Amino acid sequence: MNNSNKFRIIVLFCLSCILVTTNLKSQVIIGEVYDKQKQPIDFITATICDVEDTVVITGFVSEAHEFNFEISETAPYLIKITRLGYYPYWQRINDKSVDTVKLGKIIMREKAEELEEVTVLSNVPVVEGNSKGFKVNVANTNLKNLETVSEVVASAPGVITDDQGNIEVLGRGSPLVLINNKEMQGGSSVLETYKPEDIKSIQVIKNPGAKYDAKHRSVINIITRKKRTKGIAGWFYNRTLYAENPRNEPSFLLNKYTRKISHMIKAEAGFGDSRYREKANTNISFADTSNFSNIYELDTKGNFNSLDLKYIFGLEMNKQNLLGFGYDGSFGKNNSTGSIESKLQQSDSIYNYATDYEEVEKVNSNAFNINYTYTPDSLTSLLLLADYSGDNSKRENQQMENLETGKINSSYGNEVDYSIASIKADFSSTLKDFFTYETGMKYVKTINDNNSWFDSIFNGTIVSNQQFTKKTQLTEDIGAVYLVVSKNVGRVFVNAGLRSEFNQWRLYENEALLRDSSSIEWFPSASCFYVPFEGLHFGINYARKIKRPGFQSTTRTLTYVNKYLYKKRNPYLKPIIIESFSFQTMAGKNLSLDLNYTNYKNYISLAWENDNNILILSEENFNLQEFSAILNLSIRSKVFSSSNNFQISKPIFDYTYKGEQTKTDIGYDFSTTTKFHLPYDFDWKFIVRYSNKGQMSYITKKPYLYTSTGISKFFLDKQLRFSVYARYWFNEEFSVNYENVVMNSEYIRETPEFYFSIFYKFNKVRNKTNYNLSSQSEEKRRK
Repeated sequence: MNNSNKFRIIVLFCLSCILVTTNLKSQVIIGEVYDKQKQPIDFITATICDVEDTVVITGFVSEAHEFNFEISETAPYLIKITRLGYYPYWQRINDKSVDTVKLGKIIMREKAEELEEVTVLSNVPVVEGNSKGFKVNVANTNLKNLETVSEVVASAPGVITDDQGNIEVLGRGSPLVLINNKEMQGGSSVLETYKPEDIKSIQVIKNPGAKYDAKHRSVINIITRKKRTKGIAGWFYNRTLYAENPRNEPSFLLNKYTRKISHMIKAEAGFGDSRYREKANTNISFADTSNFSNIYELDTKGNFNSLDLKYIFGLEMNKQNLLGFGYDGSFGKNNSTGSIESKLQQSDSIYNYATDYEEVEKVNSNAFNINYTYTPDSLTSLLLLADYSGDNSKRENQQMENLETGKINSSYGNEVDYSIASIKADFSSTLKDFFTYETGMKYVKTINDNNSWFDSIFNGTIVSNQQFTKKTQLTEDIGAVYLVVSKNVGRVFVNAGLRSEFNQWRLYENEALLRDSSSIEWFPSASCFYVPFEGLHFGINYARKIKRPGFQSTTRTLTYVNKYLYKKRNPYLKPIIIESFSFQTMAGKNLSLDLNYTNYKNYISLAWENDNNILILSEENFNLQEFSAILNLSIRSKVFSSSNNFQISKPIFDYTYKGEQTKTDIGYDFSTTTKFHLPYDFDWKFIVRYSNKGQMSYITKKPYLYTSTGISKFFLDKQLRFSVYARYWFNEEFSVNYENVVMNSEYIRETPEFYFSIFYKFNKVRNKTNYNLSSQSEEKRRK
């Protein structure tokens, strides 16, 4: 049986799993609860009971006196309404024909003996393990008292957020962020429309299983506690930066909710100046005894303007069916001018030259998506999604090089048209014995057109012209199917899955087929979490991932850098296969430790070669292994909070070009985010990050330090915030020292930045609790 037939069988199997759903009859129950004085009673509990033995079938809690919920049971059944200090209220429902049961106004009687004081304590752990990793509980813990959702997310062990809301999982990079199991639309700033008390829990998956695309190395899933039903929410934010590169960045977001429809509109603009400076000193000795050295200095100045637009529409057709639509547009233009001073020595020849250049870059992208969610009950869900995005970017460069022997006037540029379309389906269900399975499929079609041109005229002792035009196109088809099962056995949580991805890859150059390849890759995953007792958690994870070469890495065009330096792309690069093993342990709510081993097969980095006295940088595959340990310590009190992460890593590098193992150094990474809550609604916050990542491939990054500190003042019950911050970027350096290559390079940005921001948010939304049907009712319904 060939690979294509195998893939079709897997697709048909997963489709059959997705389509096996039950068409359930349900009823909606609505009502209001009051006391004898006709005052509303909040925080009521309702249960649906069997009419014969009053066994509880399902239940829910409403934080408001009004309730509106849906059950999969049909009449007859009993409704029981309870509230501490009141007698229970019972009512029998017999009518099967109606879709909505209206109970009207319910009057509850107080008990004769008044409860003078009742304190209910919920002993919910802040951090607990489950079959996918670990979960941070926000509801019923002190985390719900934090000021922003970004701070809540940062409370998760190993998760870092900066003062601009960007999220990073230490050792895993930027995560895939989900809200209620759906990919977050509108960027991380959408989180600011929620209040911390809206968040129920945060699931952190450091080694994502087979359910997620093989390219994702970490996932954060934010589960909200309330469902927004009516009202308006949003924010306005403006940040003004005073530095060597002054700029202004205004943005706003608006959410509008009705009973069935929700809208989200976000606009974000930016305009200002930009600057980039770099120094480099390179020395290379080749086997043919020739030498190359270059003292290089770059200074670039420019300006930019950008506009991002987002719109999301949601329609709740009924309690089981949700329909959504989204649009995302990004537009921008960058103008820059720069100069290069260089002293270049090739063997016994020395060349001094200076270059002045101008560059213009334009970006235009549009993306659309439509999604449908079917949720017949709390244990079963189906998600269908289709999306399309089209990006166009164009860059043009004009430069003049002044050499000792003459001048070179050149122009080059490229235009990229990138389009991607995909469809996906995810289905999950929990069987009556609490065995959960998830299955799904995804198909992605990518077309990437890249047109490059170069024109050079040399006016010196010898006149020569160089011209070339390259048209390259990459088409890629990816089909994926997956199956994941999970089960809880006492204090042990187990999860295992398998994902298969079929990849068809074609590369054309000037309309000629350069490469045609196809493959089927398998990506297993497994995790096990054990909780011997409350406050102590152990977990072990394994996952196999893939990172395919980017389009720029797949063309074989020689990219012009200067008269003696070119970059050569490699169209035959293999995808990077990443295998990760991790051991996690958590002690209480403050301390966690991760031990990780990662094996990179076909890692991609640059190699140097000499071709007729021209230095060429090319990309090659090699192998890399890395050991790392990540420690997180969190401290929280009413006036002080601090999250501290420390990572130590040791890469083992095998450069197959020389067939030798390269010596590598140990890398360190430390970050701390600390906040003090001062009197009169003032907050003082500082962020420090130090990184000495050592050697990754044969590029060694020198120690890097970033600091930020600022103070914020709140008004209007913390709806309005004024902030003043100072940020200092130290120079970033890296060096190469491998065999015949010695290079030292420095990015110069050692300048302080000061910025002032104003942030106003409003949230006038009427919320209701997300009702969760009990597992007992699901078990009874399936019998």
